[in-house]
Amino acid sequence: MATIKDIAKKAGVSIASVSRVLSGDPTLSISNEKRKNILQIAEELSYEYKVKRRKNTSLLVIHNQMRVEELERIHYFHIQRGIEKRAKEKKFNLFVANNSEIESIVRFKQFSGIIAIGEIPQDQIKILSEISDTFVFVDSCPNEGKFDAVLTDCRYTMKQVIDYLLDNGHRQIGLIGQGNKDEIHYSKIRSHIESAFYFYMKEKNLLNESYIYLSETYKKNTGYILMKQAIKDHGIQLPTAFFIHNDLIAIGGIRALHEELLDVPARVNIIGMYNMSVSHMITPPLTTVQVYPELMGETAVDLCCERMSGRKVAKTVYITTDLIKRKSSF
Repeated sequence: MATIKDIAKKAGVSIASVSRVLSGDPTLSISNEKRKNILQIAEELSYEYKVKRRKNTSLLVIHNQMRVEELERIHYFHIQRGIEKRAKEKKFNLFVANNSEIESIVRFKQFSGIIAIGEIPQDQIKILSEISDTFVFVDSCPNEGKFDAVLTDCRYTMKQVIDYLLDNGHRQIGLIGQGNKDEIHYSKIRSHIESAFYFYMKEKNLLNESYIYLSETYKKNTGYILMKQAIKDHGIQLPTAFFIHNDLIAIGGIRALHEELLDVPARVNIIGMYNMSVSHMITPPLTTVQVYPELMGETAVDLCCERMSGRKVAKTVYITTDLIKRKSSF
């Protein structure tokens, strides 16, 4: 029967490192490559991992780093920081991994709960569901009736933004966002920001679909390209305000307006989202939506605790936002 010593020898690491990797010690400083190698060797050697009975509970935090954009990585980092903060308060052990490591992880079914950050493929959700009945999603909701989830309340966010613009006299309001028209029409308005914009503007009888510009993927110049297209399409009829899905894209939109000598905010108001550190440094400082990713992470751990305490009914928690008013709007 293989031992931790055998794994350590083959992996070229210390026995202590192997022990801490297999127990999901969140304080261990080790590269993802070495951790993955240890898990693979343990599987190759058919190591029988026995969970020690202890008061501390182990949680698996899984994320899909292979399919996310730069801004999402920052957002997910703050979510994970919230998870780590609350887990430390609850004296939980954390094992953090990305979804490419699932096959190596599932052999060791020592996890009392799983928290998934972002979207995870359905086949991997099925595998993970077999590890633990306590499964919480953050920033996605694949099955509202089965899994717990923590989401930003997009309906509330767009109501804040649009009501603010309407109160300041705007009626021609555009959107620069992510996805496609089908997603806008069929996604849930509380969990999809573009859908929330579409349906709230429709409710106000102010929707003009020609003011909506979407991109399937985000690049650093996406906002610049889409704003340039909007200017070309509408000329002097360009909307007097745009909501833009995130601050990085909003900065590109402002640059495009500056190049066309269209003043922000005198001619076009711009509102971004996420309140990134750069949003108050640009000219003019960007009005933006403050989301609370750390609170989302903390809430996910709280939902795990509720499940472990016996709650059977799935719960979705929506976290509200705040509008941070700066000089890019009035």
